[in-house]
This record gives sequence, structure tokens and C-alpha cells, in this order.
Amino acid sequence: MANSSTDGKDTAKRPAILTYADAQVQERFKRLASQFGRAAKHPHDPDTIHDMRVATRRFMQSLKVFGQFFDRQSTKKMRRRLRRLMHLSGEARNCDIALELLELAGFERGKSASQLRRRRKRAEEILAELLCRWHKRGLYGQWLRHLRVINGVSGDWNCSAPVEGNARRALPSLAREFFAAGSVAARKNTDHGQLHQFRLLAKRFRYTLELFQPLFGPEMQRGVKELRALQDKLGAMNDCVTALVLIADNPGAVSAIEKLLAERETACRTHWREHFDARQKAWWLDWLSRPLNRATDRMPLRKPPRKPMLTENRLPGAAKGQAA
Repeated sequence: MANSSTDGKDTAKRPAILTYADAQVQERFKRLASQFGRAAKHPHDPDTIHDMRVATRRFMQSLKVFGQFFDRQSTKKMRRRLRRLMHLSGEARNCDIALELLELAGFERGKSASQLRRRRKRAEEILAELLCRWHKRGLYGQWLRHLRVINGVSGDWNCSAPVEGNARRALPSLAREFFAAGSVAARKNTDHGQLHQFRLLAKRFRYTLELFQPLFGPEMQRGVKELRALQDKLGAMNDCVTALVLIADNPGAVSAIEKLLAERETACRTHWREHFDARQKAWWLDWLSRPLNRATDRMPLRKPPRKPMLTENRLPGAAKGQAA
């Protein structure tokens, strides 16, 4: 049976990838626990709810990526609870999005806005109650005790290879998947459901890259920045789709938001063609296939292909931290 341990004596015997995974997951759990506390105190604040949801996604993605090093039964229970949290907080978040777009369309004082505010109030009360109940039960401490890495378990990660070797093998494949999905999503006949699925894939890709950010130079920072800009535009489109469901009984607001949605769709597809073409794909695959050896390498910066000078126009109604 595989042994789990976190003491200093056994740490030296661990495979490098296991130690690395442990550090990345623990870091994201600490951030998540902190965001839980903030959200419990300020469930009325849209930015706080958004930040908690981002921290939740990042932690869940770290568990998915490095799942072979943790007890699957324990992490399965964590993910189940966190999916419930995301559902409850999603209700509050969707109301915030719809209210923001109603204001942008000039309908912030109507019946639809009043109904959304009441719905939002109920959602934040339910969410705050859940978070306080978790805190009283000491759930966060229980999760932390279960987040003990397990040595000797086989899986996707090669425990005999260095962390850099594992990254070199895994990340270019994820990039190819991302570019293939994006090329399909950028087609004019793609429906909103497909665009939504690509938006989720882009998030998972970004959060996975961030797990390996210490292994790369400035290219990683530039790549993540490009992904964040794409997510801004995908998120702006999804905000419109979400709002349309919640304000279906307001024809005037629906018409205004449908027009905005069409503009955002065009902006998103244009952004993909200009920032994620074949040359950019080659750039991504190049630097992802050559992570730094943290002990010895000082690799030169590989600059992305030059793009035409464009004026960046922020989409109307874009919320703080939308790309996360």
C-alpha cells in the first residue's frame, strides 16, 4: 500500500514532481480558505464572490491535474462540496452580471432589476449560511489534513522524470487541444453552447499553465496575459447570454443586450484571428516544449510574432477581474 507523509525525513525521498505538486496544491488551498472567509463576511460584494469563485476553480484544477498524488476518495468529496458551492455562488454571480448589463442598457430602475436584487439577496444569504456552517464544522481543517501527498502511485505523471521533463511532455499537448478547440469556436456558425465549452477549456488551460509558471521565463507571463485577454472577450459574451435568460420578460432590455452580444461575438472572433493564428501557435509550442532547468538554465527570451498595432477598446460593462 502506498505511504503518505509530509515530514521532512521522507520529503527528501519523494520524486520531484510529487513535491512540486504538493506545494502548488497547498498554495491554492490557502488562497481558497482565505477567500472563503472574505466571502462569508461580505457575501453582498460582487468582487468578493467573483474572487472566491476564481480561487475555487484554481484549487479544483490543481486537484484534477495532480490527482494521482492525493487520496482520490477524499478529493472526490472535496470536489463534490465545491461544486455545490459554485452552484450557489453562481446564482449570486449571475444576478450581479444581469444587473450590470441592465444598467448598461438603461434599465436599472425597472421591474426586472428589482426582481434580480431580491433574488441576489436570497442567494447571498444562502451562500453565507453555507460558508459559516463549513467554518463551524472545521471543514477547512479537515480538508487540509486530507491533502497529504501519496508516494508510489502510478498515473499520468512520471515520478522518475524531473518536473521540467513532465511539463515538457504534458503542456504542448494541452496547447494543441486549446488551439484546435479555439479554431472551431471562432467559426461564424458556432453556437453559444460551443463557445461556452471553449471558454471553460480556456480557463482550465490557463489554470494548468499557472501551476507550472515557476518553470518558465517571460514567455509564460506573456502567454497567460494573452489568455486573460481572450477570456475577457469570451466572458463578455457569456455574460450577455446569462443575462438574457434572467431578463427574458423585459423586451427592451433583451433587444439592447442582444445587440451588445452580437458586437461582442464579432470582437471575440476578431481577437482570436489576430492573436491566436498559426504563427502564434508555433510560438506557444516552442516555449512550452523548453521549460527552464531552474538550477542551471538562463534561456533567452523568445518573443512572440509581431502583430499589427491595434487600439485596445475595453468592452462596455466588463467587470473587474472578468477574465479570471
